[in-house]
Amino acid sequence: MLYGSLGVLAVWGSFGPGAGLYIVLYRAVPLFTFLRAPSRFGLLLAFVLALFTSLALKRLLPRAGRRGFLAVSALAAFAIAELNVVPFPWERALPVSTNYRVLAAMPRGAVAEFPFYGERIAYPLHAQYMVLSTTHWMPLVNGYSDYIPQDFREAASVLDSFPSNDTFVVLQKHRVRYIGIHWDMYGPRAEEVRSKLKDFAQYLRPLGADATMTLYEIVSFP
Repeated sequence: MLYGSLGVLAVWGSFGPGAGLYIVLYRAVPLFTFLRAPSRFGLLLAFVLALFTSLALKRLLPRAGRRGFLAVSALAAFAIAELNVVPFPWERALPVSTNYRVLAAMPRGAVAEFPFYGERIAYPLHAQYMVLSTTHWMPLVNGYSDYIPQDFREAASVLDSFPSNDTFVVLQKHRVRYIGIHWDMYGPRAEEVRSKLKDFAQYLRPLGADATMTLYEIVSFP
C-alpha cells in the first residue's frame, strides 16, 4: 500500500500543474520550486515498479527451483544488457584555446563569449562555453540549464546581434570586462563580424588570439 500509493502519486504529480497535485506540493513543500520538470516524478514510478518486481521474484524463486533461478538470472542479465549502448559513445574533449590561459591570469571580471546564441532552440550551445569556463573560472554571462531566467532571454536576443551599440549596452549592464570571439563557430559569418567589429576597435584591447578565437578586454563603452 505504501509503495503502491507512492507510485500513484508520482504519476499524478508528473502531469504537472494542470493535474492539481503539483500545485499543492509547489505551494506547501519547502524547496519544491527547485523541481523544474514535473516529468521527473516518473523516476519514482520506475523505482516503485522495480521494488514490486523484486518482491515478486522473492516469492517465485523458492517455488520454481533451479530452473526458475536460471530463468530469472537470464531475465535480469537481459534487462541490464538492454540498457547498454554499444559501442559506447565516447566524445572528444573540447579543444581549449591558449587564450583561456591568458584569461585565467587576468584580474577577475565577467566574461561574455560569442557567438551568443539568442534563439531558444540554440540555448544548449551555451553549455560549451560553460565547460570551457572551467579553465579560467571567471563569472560567465553565457549559461544554460532547464531553468531560463527572463533576463537571460532578453539579453540573449540582443547579444545575438553582436557587435552593435545595443549589445554593448547589455554588456555594460552586466559589467562585462572580457569578451571571447570564436571565429570558427561563426562559420561563413566570420568576415561580416570582423568587419562590424572595426567600428568598436577603440573600446577593445586585444589580449590574445589564435586561429579560432580572439580575446579582448573592454576598456570603455560606446
